[in-house]
This record gives sequence, structure tokens and C-alpha cells, in this order.
Amino acid sequence: GLVILGISGSRVAANLRNSVEYLATNTLPSVETIGEINENFLRVRVAVLYHLLSKDPAKKTVMEGQIKARQEKIRQLLALSFYLN
Repeated sequence: GLVILGISGSRVAANLRNSVEYLATNTLPSVETIGEINENFLRVRVAVLYHLLSKDPAKKTVMEGQIKARQEKIRQLLALSFYLN
């Protein structure tokens, strides 16, 4: 009885280890990437709002640069998420 219990416990532990490894290598990086995409998207929205509200051409130019940089970061993260899955 104890031998069967030991073998069964060993199999459960191996399956659990495989599940944890899968989560660590596949799921968590995707979740982190989605979080970064979301953060950059929200920052683009804020920059667009400031751009629309600003009357200073110099500030508008700065905002446009920030918007383009964030959009490029989003594109890179989307490409990364495609390869992670």
C-alpha cells in the first residue's frame, strides 16, 4: 500500500512541477506583455488628450513624439506577444 501511495504521490508531484514550469515559461510572460501593452496604450490616450488640449506648438510637438514612441512600443510588444504564443 505504501509503495503505491509513494508512486502515485511522485506522479502527482511530477505533473504539478510540469504545470508550474508551463505557467512560468508560457503564461506569465504573456500576462506581463499584456500589462505592458495596456500601460502604453493608456499613456498614448493621456498624451493625445494633452496634445488636444495644448495650445503651445512646442508642447504639441513633444506630445507627438511621445505618442509615436508609445505606439512603436505597443507594436513591438504585440509582435513579441505573437511570438510568445
